Amino acid sequence: MKKVLVVFIWILLTAGVGCFIYWSFFLREKEETVSEESPIPVEVTSVTLGEISQTLSLTGEVEASSTVTVKPKVTGRLEELRAYQEDGTSIPIEQGTQVSRGQRIGIIDHETFVAQVSQAQAALEVARANLAAAEASLEDAARERARFKNLYQEGAATQQQFDQMDAAYKKALAAKQVAQAQIRQAEAALQLARINLRESIITSPLTGVVTKKWLDEGNMTSLNTPIVTIQDIKTVKVIVSVPERYLTSIKPKATPVFISVDAYPDETFAAEVFSIYPEIDRETRTAQVEIRLENKSGKLRPGMFIRARFILRHQENTIVVPGDSVFKQAEERFVFLVNEGRAPYGRARKVPVKVGLVEGPKIEIVSGLRVGDLLVTTGMDYLRDGSEVEIVQGSVK
Repeated sequence: MKKVLVVFIWILLTAGVGCFIYWSFFLREKEETVSEESPIPVEVTSVTLGEISQTLSLTGEVEASSTVTVKPKVTGRLEELRAYQEDGTSIPIEQGTQVSRGQRIGIIDHETFVAQVSQAQAALEVARANLAAAEASLEDAARERARFKNLYQEGAATQQQFDQMDAAYKKALAAKQVAQAQIRQAEAALQLARINLRESIITSPLTGVVTKKWLDEGNMTSLNTPIVTIQDIKTVKVIVSVPERYLTSIKPKATPVFISVDAYPDETFAAEVFSIYPEIDRETRTAQVEIRLENKSGKLRPGMFIRARFILRHQENTIVVPGDSVFKQAEERFVFLVNEGRAPYGRARKVPVKVGLVEGPKIEIVSGLRVGDLLVTTGMDYLRDGSEVEIVQGSVK
């Protein structure tokens, strides 16, 4: 029984060794032969020069370059709210009305303020008349004082009589000073009345468009009552928050920015950085950057959501390849090139490269490639250095 068991075990060991030898030497060789005889299909493209940019995309909203809410400096009834043209005609003020700096757009109780000016002028004339009377009285008092002074010195008048004349003179002098003060007071009142008359005529403080109408004609106004809001949208601005690590790459008046909005998906608006605000937000570690752009067409409106793309760096006439064709292994970057043999076959070659700018699906190659090299763009996941490849028909560009 033991002999049978030993023989059986011996047979199993012999069969196992035989299978191992057969697989190692015959099947593997066959697989390698099959592998060698089956080139890996790949697609390639010819390396060319192009351009690439390092960009930063942020979001924000459109703001008017200037916004003024017009409030009256006088109180009263809003008699008119109309934009007066140079030819004397006028149009009602509504949202969307274009106005110019200094253009008359409204009137508040005009006749009332005209009457106040007339009243102040009349008060000034009265004050001037009072001054003339005071000056005449002062002359009489000065003459009588001098006469009684001489009489007193000659002994023809008493001390009491001279004192009475002296007091009358001083009273007349004080009356003249009061009349002079009344004139200054009347002049100030007249000046204020004229200012109020001028302020009763409302003018636009800037050239722009009416974006909000707060009051209609006939309403009473107070000093804090807004009448209209006017915005200058010929030039608009966008304020975005930029992470502090990018601030050194952004230069006012130099860094280009391209604005896109959902309302015009096929259009891009060119802009530039206007200023970088000096303070860094301690919570977000960002700084506000103001962008300005021309808006003569009026397409960009305050409140619109925008996407801003900053061009931080730009390279032209440099080698640019698809990002998917570049592999990263540890700290090394490499691509596969094809050394052409008998068409459409060739050998794959692993080539280390140094990358530069990255823009979306594109990568700049600083060194390692030359113009005209055949770069593998599809099928490189199955390659190793020296693999035989078959260039798919029509993939060489």
